[in-house]
Amino acid sequence: MTETFRGWCVVELMGHVTLAGYVSEQEIGGSALLRIDVPETEAGPAFTKMVGTGSIYGITPVDEETVMTICSQGAQKPFASWELQTAFRKYYNRRLEEERPHIEDQIRRQLTSEVSNANEDDEPLP
Repeated sequence: MTETFRGWCVVELMGHVTLAGYVSEQEIGGSALLRIDVPETEAGPAFTKMVGTGSIYGITPVDEETVMTICSQGAQKPFASWELQTAFRKYYNRRLEEERPHIEDQIRRQLTSEVSNANEDDEPLP
């Protein structure tokens, strides 16, 4: 029988990210993930982060007091909606620049067509 790891830890992840919290193993969709439950402190809300084992550089078991001290420094942040907004804005602006020539061309053709049709519909002056 395999022993399941659980305990207070500091976890070092790719991207120079360090999280401290209560760590346990969890399987989702057949993949083993590390679950990090970061506790609430005055510096920020509690949140849970699931990470793949390939993104972990190190795990240091510590006591709860050490985790609370690290979390109270405010360096740990949950996923923020502004990250999605920033990503969407970059994507939208890039797509707009790519499509701008086509859009301008379509508008130009539409206006030219409307002007031509308007001129054909005009009755001659007496």
